[in-house]
Amino acid sequence: MTLVEVLLALAILAVIIVVLVGSLRVGVGAWEAGERQAAAQQEIRAVVELLTEALGAAYPYRGRLGGGLERVVLFRGESAEVGWITTAPPLALDAPAVPFHAVILRHGGEAELRVVERLVPAEEPFADGPPTVLARSVTGLRLQYRDDQGVWQDAWDGKTAAGLPTAVRVELTVRDRGRPERVVGLVVPIPLGKRAP
Repeated sequence: MTLVEVLLALAILAVIIVVLVGSLRVGVGAWEAGERQAAAQQEIRAVVELLTEALGAAYPYRGRLGGGLERVVLFRGESAEVGWITTAPPLALDAPAVPFHAVILRHGGEAELRVVERLVPAEEPFADGPPTVLARSVTGLRLQYRDDQGVWQDAWDGKTAAGLPTAVRVELTVRDRGRPERVVGLVVPIPLGKRAP
């Protein structure tokens, strides 16, 4: 072999190595992006399942608020926050089996969906407490409540309505890394909700 042939073989080998390393980099980058997207999808899927179970098991629990004497249905819903009593297993509360507990769901102001849980009976079941982050990719939360006539409302008060809504519409605005925001919507029926006579 002459020196020219050796140099030519080394040049071809270098080009092959560069192409292989570039292909490997692109493949690893695509795999990592896919893993991030799958993790974000799994997080939102888990949140949807948890909310469906906890809201679907809402119970028309009667209790006192703020030291008052009147017993009212403990359900308070606004367009960006909801508090209710549920018979579902706790989402984050360190209590393995409880018959009832209060849950407050709210958007944390940043890209976080937070939940606060408290055992009932309690003096203030919907008071602030240490939150647990359910999802870090949620940038917005919007809630609506269906009455016994099928009309969607932006707020629900268990005291004045004397019961639970028949369903809750939840819209989560989700931002995955490197992708535009999208809205994930679900309607959770509440079997123990108010029904027309």
